[in-house]
Amino acid sequence: MTVNLVSKNKESLAHKKIRSLNLTQRQVNLALNQLQDIGRIVHLPNDLEYLNIVCNDFDLDEDTRNWLIQTSKANVLPDESVTWVQNDLRAALWFDHYCYKHRHKHNFNFFWGNYFSDFQSNLITSFDLTHISLEDYDQEIDYQIDRKRAFMNEAKELYSSIRTKPRDLEWLDENNEKQILWAYDYLHNQRQLIENPLFIASHLSCYYAHICASLDVLDIDTHITGSPYQKSLYKTDILNRMRGAWSQKKFRDKKDAESAQEYFLTRPYMNKLKKLANNDKISSVEYLQRLIDEACNKVE
Repeated sequence: MTVNLVSKNKESLAHKKIRSLNLTQRQVNLALNQLQDIGRIVHLPNDLEYLNIVCNDFDLDEDTRNWLIQTSKANVLPDESVTWVQNDLRAALWFDHYCYKHRHKHNFNFFWGNYFSDFQSNLITSFDLTHISLEDYDQEIDYQIDRKRAFMNEAKELYSSIRTKPRDLEWLDENNEKQILWAYDYLHNQRQLIENPLFIASHLSCYYAHICASLDVLDIDTHITGSPYQKSLYKTDILNRMRGAWSQKKFRDKKDAESAQEYFLTRPYMNKLKKLANNDKISSVEYLQRLIDEACNKVE
C-alpha cells in the first residue's frame, strides 16, 4: 500500500490509542528495512517520528509492533562495538575495504547502500542492514547478528595490529597541503589508493586519512589474526619507495627554484640572497617570498 506521508495530517494520529516505538536511530533504520522487506513502501533512512507514523498509517497491530521492537533491538550491534569506525575516518575507510575483501568470509552479502551523505554513517547503516533471505513460508530475513559480531571483532583486532605505526609516518606532515596532495596522487598513480565511489575527500584531513588507510591495508591479506604482527617486506618496500620519491621531489623542486633565480639574479646577488636566508635558517625561495609579501603589505 502506497502512503503519501507528506500530505498526511499528523494531528489525526492523536485520536488513535497507540504505543509509540522506542528505538535508537540505528534500530529505527533496521525496523524500516524490515517493513520494506515485507512489502511496505517506506523511505529509508528516517527518524523515530517517521517510523511511528508509518506504523500507524499501516495499522500495525500490537504483535507486529512487538516483533519490530524485538527484532530491531536484537539485530543491531551495540554502539560501542562500532565506535572505532564511527569516530575515525581512517578506520572507517580501512573497515570498508576489509568488508569488501572479506565479505564472503562469514557468508555475508554486503550491500553498500546510499543512505547518508556522511561516509561513516552510511557504512555503518549498510553493515547493520546486511542480511540474507530465508527460504521459508514467511520469507523471514536473517541479520546474522552473531556473525556480524565476530566479523566486527576480528576486523577491529586486525586493524589494531596492522595499522601503520606513527614512526613510519613521521616524514608525512598532515598539515602540509603540498605534501599530502602529492602523497595522495602518488598512491593513486601506483594503484595503491583504496577507493569507494561513495567517498570524496573534502578537506586536507580527509586526504590524510585516506592516505593512511591505504597504507594500513597493505598487510590485510597476509597477517594472521592473533599472532604477533611484523610488517611485511612488501609494505616496507612501498613505504621506503614513497618516502624516497618525496625526498627526490623536494630536491628537484629546490634545484628548479635555484635555476629560476639565476634567470633574474646575477651571481653576486644570488650569494647575498643565500647569506640572508641562511641567517634566518630558511631557503632562498622562502626568504624571497617573505620579502615580496612584506613589500606588498606596505603598499596595501
